[in-house]
Amino acid sequence: MEKKRCDVVTSLTSMQGRMGTKEQSLLTTHDKVTEEYNVLRNKLQEQVAELEREWSVSRGLYSVSTDQIEYDHREIETRNAENEHKIKKSKKRIIQFKEELNRELDRTRSAEEKERRKNGSLELDCRRLEGQYSNLLSKLHRFELLEDQKFSSALSMHKEEAKSLSNRITDVRGIITDNFFDQR
Repeated sequence: MEKKRCDVVTSLTSMQGRMGTKEQSLLTTHDKVTEEYNVLRNKLQEQVAELEREWSVSRGLYSVSTDQIEYDHREIETRNAENEHKIKKSKKRIIQFKEELNRELDRTRSAEEKERRKNGSLELDCRRLEGQYSNLLSKLHRFELLEDQKFSSALSMHKEEAKSLSNRITDVRGIITDNFFDQR
């Protein structure tokens, strides 16, 4: 019995020793796992903190970008409205200028038509007057010829008359001189 008890005690001590080693092994494993867990937890917490910081920065950038986009959008809408207003004004001006141009073109066409008709009538008048002028020139030429003939006839007639008067004066002189000398 003693032997059995010794065997049981040895077996119990060996079991206690094994349990102690197992406990020791469990504790070291537990410590290792806890340490690894803490390291992993710290690492993950740091990553979470880093991601939260990045998310916060991204959220801030998003907010700023959103504000900038909204500002740009409002600015673009304002510019578009101003440009549309300018375009409408320009279109109105263009339409007014086109209307004025059409009116001026119509006025010019009618004035050109009047001028064309007036030029046509003036050309007819000019041709008529040229005909009358050439007719007058021919009549003047004939008149000059007749006048020259009349003047030559009158000149020859006056020359004959002057000759006859000159002859008569000479005759009368002769008579006077003869009578004057005879009376003396």
